[in-house]
Amino acid sequence: MNIDSIQLISNADIVITTDSTMAFDALFLNKPVISINFKEHEKYFIYKDVKPIKKVSNQKELETAIKQSKTQTSKNLAKIKKYLGQEFFKLDGKSAQRTADFIKSLLLTKKKNAL
Repeated sequence: MNIDSIQLISNADIVITTDSTMAFDALFLNKPVISINFKEHEKYFIYKDVKPIKKVSNQKELETAIKQSKTQTSKNLAKIKKYLGQEFFKLDGKSAQRTADFIKSLLLTKKKNAL
């Protein structure tokens, strides 16, 4: 069975994950993200410095984080937008065009140098 993870995230109210890049997909879709940090794997915890992602390490913290995440506020959305703006280049939906233009310029430069 094929499951579209982006569709699942789009339909979710909250995304709960461990160490998965789906957390970033969720942030791009303005979804609250909770990441479970298992103490024994703490040195591998990739989200420890990602402020919009709530980090939990036990059941009580998870329950609290879920309750808090149920009400996505404009402040939370601003945190997500700020983080994405700092960490990712140009979130304008035009990356494919920039990539194509770059490749075209490389090909034209190579062609000119060959002449």
